[in-house]
Amino acid sequence: LFRSTALPRPRWRAVRALREREMGTNSCFVYEACGARGLVQRFRLQHGLEGHVGCVNTLHFNQRGTWLASGSDDLKVVIWDWVRKQKVLDFESGHKSNVFQAKFLPNSGDRKS
Repeated sequence: LFRSTALPRPRWRAVRALREREMGTNSCFVYEACGARGLVQRFRLQHGLEGHVGCVNTLHFNQRGTWLASGSDDLKVVIWDWVRKQKVLDFESGHKSNVFQAKFLPNSGDRKS
C-alpha cells in the first residue's frame, strides 16, 4: 500500500524576499527564487511553440526578453519571437547528439531593433 504524504509548507516568502532584495540585504535572491517550490508551482503554460521534432532540453531568453532560444533532441536551435509565436531563425546546431544548452551572449547585439 502506497501512502502519499503532503509536502512541507514552503519556507521561501516572495514579498519578504523582494523587500530584502530591494533594500540590499538579500544577495541570494535569484538562487532562492529559482528553487522556491511555491513559485515554481505557480508556473502555467502561456504558449505552445511548434518547431522542434524532438524533446526540447533548453530555453534561454535574450537580455531584453524579446527572443527565446530553444535547443532540442532534433539537433536544432530555434530562435523565437515568443510573443508573436514565430520563428526568427532555425538552424542545425552541428551537434552530434542532443542540444542541452543554447544561450545568447550578453552584450552581443542579440537585441531586437
